Amino acid sequence: MNKTLFVTVSSIEWFSLFCLIFTMFRFRMKDHILQIIFASVIMSQFSFLIAGAEDISVIAPVLQFFIVFLFLWLMFRIHIFYAAVMTTFGYGWFLFIQTVLALVVESYPPLYLIQLGSSAFILFLCMFSSRYRLGFSFIPDNHHIKLNLKGENLRLLVLVILTAITISIYYLFVLEGFLLLTFFIMLLILGLFLYSAIKKEKEMINEKYY
Repeated sequence: MNKTLFVTVSSIEWFSLFCLIFTMFRFRMKDHILQIIFASVIMSQFSFLIAGAEDISVIAPVLQFFIVFLFLWLMFRIHIFYAAVMTTFGYGWFLFIQTVLALVVESYPPLYLIQLGSSAFILFLCMFSSRYRLGFSFIPDNHHIKLNLKGENLRLLVLVILTAITISIYYLFVLEGFLLLTFFIMLLILGLFLYSAIKKEKEMINEKYY
């Protein structure tokens, strides 16, 4: 894949990831659209650089995950804990969708077709979620809040760590042919993450109204 095609497809892919993250936690996309486009282009350039470096390409998901986290924390000004929650939950679902797509196709199409297919599906999900106001609203707008790491927050932290570990070994498992195993591990962790996020949402609603 030449650089122009790689960067274009990668930019669309990263744009869909950021859209997924922000839509999932009910952030107003139009308030952040320029920053999202900027972050997507930067991430695509970074992806191109590490794709050509064979010695670090294996740990590419870890590096990309960390940079997405830094964007949410430092550029979008989200509290460091919640930036980690948003990154792991969004990135995890993103990889899960790509894994599902890879499993359902009968042949092995070019990678960029899987990237574009998953991106198109994710953008459709984002539009659907925005239209019907789906998602979680427990992420605060204030990045200076004090946080107590107990209860659901502690469970979310444990799941952030587990998801980050899974993401870090994701491509190693895929390269070794354990795609189906990776699918079930990610499904289990994301299921627990979803359960904890729902409980956190209910907790926030109860605190607000009672």
